[in-house]
Amino acid sequence: MAAWIPCRPPATAVAIPPKVSALGKAASTVAWLCCRKGAPEGNQAATQVDHIVLARVVMEELGLDEFFNPDRCQGMCKACHDRKTAFECGWVGSKGTATQTVDLTDDCCKHITVVCGLAGSGKSHYVNTHAAQGDLVWDFDVTMAEATGREMHATTPTGALQSMLAQRDAFVERARWSNQHAWIIVSRPDAALTLLLASAGAELVLLEIDEAERLQRLVDRGVTPSGAPSC
Repeated sequence: MAAWIPCRPPATAVAIPPKVSALGKAASTVAWLCCRKGAPEGNQAATQVDHIVLARVVMEELGLDEFFNPDRCQGMCKACHDRKTAFECGWVGSKGTATQTVDLTDDCCKHITVVCGLAGSGKSHYVNTHAAQGDLVWDFDVTMAEATGREMHATTPTGALQSMLAQRDAFVERARWSNQHAWIIVSRPDAALTLLLASAGAELVLLEIDEAERLQRLVDRGVTPSGAPSC
């Protein structure tokens, strides 16, 4: 008796729209583990493809090609993705952070240094000259440039600030469970996140320079001096 060989149905050519294919590529190139998880929860599988900057902002400010660019995406578990979306949309959190006192135990941030100062006061330079190799660093300008593909100190896309603050909260979550020293650059020493971290043992460094020199630094960068800092 002849052996039974299962027949495979004839392949059907299906045209995959280029943009759908690109989105699939983005899903396949982001990290396998959630980018926001830290101990004690441990690593969680990344089941969601998240736009680092709110998807609507990417579409409106950066364009369709950037919406499907894998470099604008990151992997998250569903719980973290839901929390980030809620914060970006203003449903939770206030004063620039979703971090709460209950999230921080006494002295859990003793290995974190928060460097504060107005734009142009030299915060990034201070961290670059004081941080050791392997230290963790969160810099708004660097994070924004990486998230948008724009030049450093470029104008912040409208609506992107909340996404950057969500990224900063995620950095704090990872840093507080890390054994490495962490540096966070914040404009305002009285910002809610700054005060929370200080209450949990973080060191605060406030940089102040001559106002004329600070403004000239901004002009040299091609940045128009603005009003009060936002974060």
